[in-house]
Amino acid sequence: MTPTESAVIAILYSLALAFIYKQMTIRQFKEVLIETVRTTIPTMSILCAAQVFGWIMANEQIPQLVLTFFETFIHSKWAALIVVNIFLLIVGCFMEAGAALIILVPVLLPIMTSFGVDPVHFGIIMVLNLMIGLITPPVGICLYILQSITSLTFATIVKRIFPYLMALIISLFIVSFVPATVTWLPNLVFG
Repeated sequence: MTPTESAVIAILYSLALAFIYKQMTIRQFKEVLIETVRTTIPTMSILCAAQVFGWIMANEQIPQLVLTFFETFIHSKWAALIVVNIFLLIVGCFMEAGAALIILVPVLLPIMTSFGVDPVHFGIIMVLNLMIGLITPPVGICLYILQSITSLTFATIVKRIFPYLMALIISLFIVSFVPATVTWLPNLVFG
């Protein structure tokens, strides 16, 4: 079963146990549903907006413009990594990760492999960049989820997440420019 299906099964199992052991009443169940909707609506609104943004990027042929840019101006592996990291950090700030992967992998992977970047290495760089985007304003879906759970202001959450964001960017720098940090295990296993 997929992770989503297993999550649904876990929820149904937990609900069944809560009712069997009389840990939850129908009234409490209604309150839990209302709280779930309150938490989910802002997140889904952001995801919908990110999907629209992804559609606009595809419709305006932004990936093709990126390809043209690389073919014209970039001639070094390290320069390509810097430009791709900056580009992906910016994209991660505004676009949902799934949509970004679907749109950008077919464009960026051939470019990066042409510069001699290992596909596994590039995949990890891409996922790490987009993951950093999950905690970076303005879209930062995880920040909005934290806001709805903790009831803190958005500005407070951004201020408190800043040290972690810096640690992630340092990690991204290490992963990008020391490929062995992420490729040694696959190379060891698959030789």
